[in-house]
Amino acid sequence: MESPLKLLIIEDVPADFLLLERYLHQHAEDVECRCVSTIDDLGDALQSRWDLVLSDYNLPGMDFRTILQLIQTQCPDLPVIMVSGSVGEEMAVELLHLGISDFVLKDNLIRLMPAIERALTNSRERRARQAAEQALKESQAAALEEQRRAGLAALHLMEDALAARNRAEEAHAALLASETKYRLLADNATDWIFWIGPDGCFKYVSPACERISGYTPEEYMVDPGLLVNIISRDNRRLYEQHRSDCEHVGICELELCIQHKDGGMRWIDHHCKAIYGENGEFLGRHGVNHDVTVRKQAEIGLRKSKDFLQSILENVPVRVFWKDFDLRYLGCNSLFARDAGYSSADEVIGKSDFEMGWKDQSESYRADDLAVMELGVPKLNFEERQMTPDGNMIWLHTSKVPLYDENRRIIGVLGIYEDITERKQAEDQLRKLALAVEQSPETIVITDLDARIEYVNEAFQQVTGYSREEVIGQRTNILHSGKTPQENYKTLWNTLGLGDSWKGEFINKRKDGSEYIEFAIITPLRQPDGSITHYVAVQEDITEKKRIYDELDQYRDHLEQLVADRTAELHQKSHSLQALIDNLPHMAWLKDTEGRFIAVNRAVAEAKNTTTEALLGMTDFDLWAYPLAERYRADDVEVMSTRRPKIVEEVISNDQASLYEIFIAPIIDVDESVLGTVGFARDITPQREMEDELSRRADTAEYATRAKSAFLANMSHEIRTPMNAIIGLTYLLRQSKPTTEQRERLDKIDTAALHLLSIINDILDLSKIESGYLELEHTDFALESVLDHVRSLLADQARAKGLSIEMDSDGVPRWLRGDPTRLRQALLNYASNAVKFTERGTIRLSAKLLQETDEGLLVRFEVQDTGIGIAKENIPMLFEAFVQADVSTTRKYGGTGLGLAITRRLSSLMGGDAGVESAPGKGSTFWITARLQRGHGVMPTDSERQPFDAEQMLRRKCSGARLLLVEDNAINREVALELLHGVGLSVCCTSKFGKSSARGMQ
Repeated sequence: MESPLKLLIIEDVPADFLLLERYLHQHAEDVECRCVSTIDDLGDALQSRWDLVLSDYNLPGMDFRTILQLIQTQCPDLPVIMVSGSVGEEMAVELLHLGISDFVLKDNLIRLMPAIERALTNSRERRARQAAEQALKESQAAALEEQRRAGLAALHLMEDALAARNRAEEAHAALLASETKYRLLADNATDWIFWIGPDGCFKYVSPACERISGYTPEEYMVDPGLLVNIISRDNRRLYEQHRSDCEHVGICELELCIQHKDGGMRWIDHHCKAIYGENGEFLGRHGVNHDVTVRKQAEIGLRKSKDFLQSILENVPVRVFWKDFDLRYLGCNSLFARDAGYSSADEVIGKSDFEMGWKDQSESYRADDLAVMELGVPKLNFEERQMTPDGNMIWLHTSKVPLYDENRRIIGVLGIYEDITERKQAEDQLRKLALAVEQSPETIVITDLDARIEYVNEAFQQVTGYSREEVIGQRTNILHSGKTPQENYKTLWNTLGLGDSWKGEFINKRKDGSEYIEFAIITPLRQPDGSITHYVAVQEDITEKKRIYDELDQYRDHLEQLVADRTAELHQKSHSLQALIDNLPHMAWLKDTEGRFIAVNRAVAEAKNTTTEALLGMTDFDLWAYPLAERYRADDVEVMSTRRPKIVEEVISNDQASLYEIFIAPIIDVDESVLGTVGFARDITPQREMEDELSRRADTAEYATRAKSAFLANMSHEIRTPMNAIIGLTYLLRQSKPTTEQRERLDKIDTAALHLLSIINDILDLSKIESGYLELEHTDFALESVLDHVRSLLADQARAKGLSIEMDSDGVPRWLRGDPTRLRQALLNYASNAVKFTERGTIRLSAKLLQETDEGLLVRFEVQDTGIGIAKENIPMLFEAFVQADVSTTRKYGGTGLGLAITRRLSSLMGGDAGVESAPGKGSTFWITARLQRGHGVMPTDSERQPFDAEQMLRRKCSGARLLLVEDNAINREVALELLHGVGLSVCCTSKFGKSSARGMQ
């Protein structure tokens, strides 16, 4: 019965050892495992006999190279296989050179058993080869000794010659036996051993050649040129040169690519040495071919990774460049080279900005680069101009960061930028659109689908008396007077529900209570996918026009009586009537029941290039084309038969580009008889063109907003993914007991990464607020917890500067209802600024109840400091995005200028406002108001507030649990695996979720 397979496992995570042990028992009949986790335990364990060592790479307090050296010193023939959660390709190749037999990833244990068998086989062959070589040496030494003794005996005792001869023959037989053992060893070696005679023919080829090349030893013995033929064309010339020089070169080592008999490519290390006889004659070459395909594939994979990185640089939609400490270009991608006027990136290397097409901006660029390198602080997300080689000026959105070597020394600067010229031009166009809409004489209102007002122009404020702040967010019924017929609103919503535009009149009420009449055209605003998201209303105050219409109605009521009773007086007053209608800004006319013009104004006559007198007595058939005249006559007949006014929109005359709004009303006598019709025509072409332009520009603005949101979401993911990897890897490096200097650098990396994430979060918050996507939470919370949380987050910073933080919330209910997260964010923005700009004294967080009504509570929150203060002239710009009170503070204190802008917008969302009271040298008081509700809840006990160690809890309760990790980013997957393995979890990892990964968990 064979003895059990004895395995020594070096692992500090019990869960990983149990997982490995269980896997070995499942796939090996008889195996004995022992786990060690310290260098002392390893030294003791190596006193016993072991068949194989399985070792993790990342072991707290132990360096893997030290472990490997200890094993090789105490047990030189003991094979070692590295079983680790992750290891880079370069590191794996280096460890293979140092002497490990193989490496296996923990998430791919299917390779473990073949690797163990291969390592044990190689170990047995190596021991057998060493034993045979030792036996050969001993036999040769014994034979030589025997021959020496025999010679001495022959000189002294000739009679012992026969005995000496017999002993020599026995020694020769032993030598032949040793040679047989050596051949047996060579025949069973894993490397391809060969001997080539002076004529180029093989005298010996070991059987391993068939495993490496696919061809048998007999095929090589028969065909001397077989080896040359299977060497790739790229290496064949080199090998043939080596064969021609082999007699004059002692030892030669080549790396050759050969084609396996099955068509695949293999890599071998070819070691060859010339051999000579006792008289110096050349006997040929002998050597060994070692299969290095695995190592070569790893090197090719590494090279592909580098090529992939270069491919990424070439395909990212931004310009990338990096410079050395003398600010000469070390490299760039092709986009940057084209911007500089060069056809390839290689042409840029070694040049400075003074040799580029942007010479005028070179001094500015150099100053920025020097500042980044001297301070070691990135300069991120700023805009600058650049002259292109063809003389055009473009706008860039740029970021620059220091470039470090492996010792964290700054050796240059790395920069990226994108061409935002089109975006800047689009912003200019949007600005022009906004000015056109804002300065339009017509009232323009944009609402959502629930009729909540989102935008009004200046004309709206002048007509209604309401300010923009008073109506934004209100429903349009704030203008209702109660006198508009309900039928109008019903028709309005039915029409909009069908996706059509609606026209009609409203009787509205101004802020001061006065009433006015508006003619409105309300149009649905469609997105590119056809969905309706908003309504746009263009409205005209027609109060005065209606008054004129009423006057005309009054005149119409008495017209027949005047015709019948006072014909003479009518003739006398006709001049006044003509003067009246001639001064109307639109075309006006009167017709009798037969359609003959009995009065027209100057505008009608000018339209027909004639006089008013010439038109009297004519009909529409005398003035217009027959189809048009027939339609006009039908409208007149309809108005007279229904006795109701009618409004139509039509093209008058042959000018197809002009559109007129025509108002037709019946003329009714006192006896209720119809005397004819009265009409007005108003050119509404400019109004329609304005509506079309507003709709088009609104669509453009909406598309730009969606594009911005999509870009920010994508960039958020693209930036957060590597930043999370940086933070995770920093955490893992801390766990490996770094030196004090290394820990300080890790802290700096962690701080920088978290700072960058905070900037990204600020930008996304600002974008969400501006686009209206940020929704507030409504939940119960304890005010004391919010203030205490803010204080705890800043306690270490304040303590480091010798500052104290006080809280005061007297008079405010203990429990409130609102959005505690956004309130905490606003207060934290204030408080972090207070700590940053205060060198000594106190930071005070306070809350005051300003008002309580049926609608809720108005609470004022303040953050008061004793810092540097703010000049009066700088206060107005404080709450603008990307602006600080003093540009010099950016260099000294840092910051993007987003915090206060976000705080003001958050306060606006919470129904309040934000502001500051400050003076230089006397500190500042930043305040924010918010409308909240009374809340309900129970304060947690002290024990509930105590933090818990999640890592210890997972080790204690979940050790050995199986977990499926789905992560498409390789670095983040590596970090997650290390963290999960570190708490004793068994992890199955995949880059995408599917049926195969689900089956892996069953």
